[in-house]
Amino acid sequence: MLDTPVDVPVVISMGRFVERKGFHTLIEAIAKLPGAYLWLLGDGEERDSLQKLAADLGISNRVRFAGWQKDARPFLAAADVFVMASSHEPLGNVVLEAWAQGTPVVSSCSEGPEWFMRDGENG
Repeated sequence: MLDTPVDVPVVISMGRFVERKGFHTLIEAIAKLPGAYLWLLGDGEERDSLQKLAADLGISNRVRFAGWQKDARPFLAAADVFVMASSHEPLGNVVLEAWAQGTPVVSSCSEGPEWFMRDGENG
């Protein structure tokens, strides 16, 4: 899927590519995880700068920009972990979508996810 080797760890995230969603932080983290691939589903005003960041960090070959997907379920089910790096997130529907596919979730401590995620229990 997404031209990703089958034997590598896959991190997925999705949403609008705007600064507060923290995709830049996630790309920087992936740069520190040799061999891990990142799938980003979505699009937005920050797409070009996110692609440039991946290139500047030398990890463009491990970051997949998959655009908006009508059905994210197969991507979520195929990934090893879903990450939401938002600095502000009023609810976090993407967390619920990941859980629905049985994908483990890591989230920043933003408002919405704090309402229903418990460290070490379900996130």
